[in-house]
Amino acid sequence: MQPIYTQTVGAGGAANITFNNIPQTFTDLKIVISVRSSTNADPSFYWYYPTITSSVYSLTTLNGNGSSASSGRQSGLGFHRLDGGVDGTSETASTFANLEIYIPNYASSNFKSSIIDSVSENNATAADQRLAAALCASTTAITSFYCSVDGTIAQYSTVTIYGITKG
Repeated sequence: MQPIYTQTVGAGGAANITFNNIPQTFTDLKIVISVRSSTNADPSFYWYYPTITSSVYSLTTLNGNGSSASSGRQSGLGFHRLDGGVDGTSETASTFANLEIYIPNYASSNFKSSIIDSVSENNATAADQRLAAALCASTTAITSFYCSVDGTIAQYSTVTIYGITKG
């Protein structure tokens, strides 16, 4: 596993984080995200691959919040959305949600699948946890990554992309 890119949000926050020119020399990608939003309305996390936005995206989730469980499914054109997957201003101050997106065979000519694991941090009973499986119905290689949240991505949020090579 080798870090390819890291971006940390500076003062004032950011509307989004984008990585371009992802090298095609690895087998898989792992994207590690520590993020907080400027809004308090149970913010969602959004991501897509800018070079393949015209494809159908689908996402199936298993959700828990400390007292109940649920599942969900969504599909559409253009992006993935993880509902309520981010810490906002209503959660404990200075805490960040943690997400990992694993994308096998990102440079292949197969549809792009991914596995997502996320947890929000909160000094309370309720803290959202998500496990998800996603599919982007495109055979185009992933060469870029874009993410955003409801509101603004807060200062100190970090996204790192790792390239993974067969052992």
